[in-house]
Amino acid sequence: MADNEGVPLIQSKQISAGLIYNHLNWFVNLEGFYKQVEGITSRNQGFQNQFQFVQEQGNYESRGLEFVLNKKTKSFSTWLSYLLMKNDYNFESFDPSEFPSNFDIRHTATLASTYSYKNLKLALGLNWRSGKPYTEPLSSQEILIVDGIQTIQFHTPNNERLPNYFRANISAEYLWNFSEKVKGKFNVGILNILNTKNILNRRYSIDTDENNQLRINQIDELSLGITPNFSFQLLF
Repeated sequence: MADNEGVPLIQSKQISAGLIYNHLNWFVNLEGFYKQVEGITSRNQGFQNQFQFVQEQGNYESRGLEFVLNKKTKSFSTWLSYLLMKNDYNFESFDPSEFPSNFDIRHTATLASTYSYKNLKLALGLNWRSGKPYTEPLSSQEILIVDGIQTIQFHTPNNERLPNYFRANISAEYLWNFSEKVKGKFNVGILNILNTKNILNRRYSIDTDENNQLRINQIDELSLGITPNFSFQLLF
């Protein structure tokens, strides 16, 4: 709960401007935006580096440009979207005080298409984005022991980025008309049909090797591989 002392009330302001074109089943939207949020606390930002257990107040600024293109025909609908964004923290008590946000994903693109024929609908989607930032340990003196407490020594916050993310999905939907009042809808979908290995997050912990010597353990959190989904709905 915000108390305007240890946990301030979050305040934000945003400005955006854009252009929209809609004609002959073509839709185009181009929008730029700037957002500033004040009163955030470091403890709720998900830090997994030198600031993980630090409680400080700060703010972040987000600016970007979003583009959406959609084309419709009788059976097809296809759209492309792209987002360019820069998201930076500012914590005056940190060193450095300004650095990329934990959510600073610079480029995001989506390409999707649907096809409809009578009671059948098919869909294909491609999702790509640049890697999120993370903080690497120092290459030398990775572990520092002070008063018996083992601590990882990190580089400048969010100095590295994960590999780019990519996922392809397909789905199908079929609608049965059992009667005028009862219908059945069957859905099948497959997420990540290419079984792409995507790293969602990277963090580090202190471990020991076979000689009982301290070492840094890199932990990668991966997305799911090929994931089928099935569902059946009875509508009445």
